[in-house]
Amino acid sequence: KGSYAYIINGSSHYFQIIDTTVGVVVSSTLLQDSPTFITVAGQYAYIIANGHLLIYDISNVSRPSLAYNLAMDIADLQCVRIYGNYAYVLSGNDAKVQTVNISSPTSPIKYTAVAVSSGPMDIAFNGTHAYVSCFGAGRIDVIDISNPQIPVNLNTPVTGLSNPRRM
Repeated sequence: KGSYAYIINGSSHYFQIIDTTVGVVVSSTLLQDSPTFITVAGQYAYIIANGHLLIYDISNVSRPSLAYNLAMDIADLQCVRIYGNYAYVLSGNDAKVQTVNISSPTSPIKYTAVAVSSGPMDIAFNGTHAYVSCFGAGRIDVIDISNPQIPVNLNTPVTGLSNPRRM
């Protein structure tokens, strides 16, 4: 967003915003748990930390505020990506993708998680489909997200890949 970089540091538990035009940290927020992934959409930062999806309002970059702390139904969270009004959260150990309605980031709604192949690492989108890279299975699973409340694994994977990670 703008001229800012959004950084998480898992070992020190910080979420920082840096003004890239002058190379200065404009805010440092200490998180309760160790963050592992961040993505930014609009005026919100979505951070994964110890089984939770933390939603920060970053409209004031010098004072980000926690809009919501959502405990997820899945474990070993790997990644969060935003597509439209939905956050898609991947679980490594559970091998699932859980959809969260974020049309109101201060009151998100969790939906059903869909099973995917082992070792999901990342997710990308095209139209009504999501593509999940599954490191453990060496494939990309295709998920129908035409109804985000009830995603469906189409069981038509792209196979023969060598440990896909990020997309």
